[in-house]
Amino acid sequence: RDGWVCQICGKKISKKLKYPHPLSPSVDMLIPPSRGGEKVWTNVQASHLTCNLRKSDKLESEFQMEEN
Repeated sequence: RDGWVCQICGKKISKKLKYPHPLSPSVDMLIPPSRGGEKVWTNVQASHLTCNLRKSDKLESEFQMEEN
């Protein structure tokens, strides 16, 4: 669905890289479980492992504000 593009940084995700490589594929939850997010298709997006870890349990709007 996300075309192997990290929805956090916007860069391509390699299908060949495997965990624990920092740029390996990961599934980020838009609304984290700690914030009441559900494990449903509409609440997930493709990401690099490192991007997902950096975002942590923040909402995307909170994370973007930190980056600027």
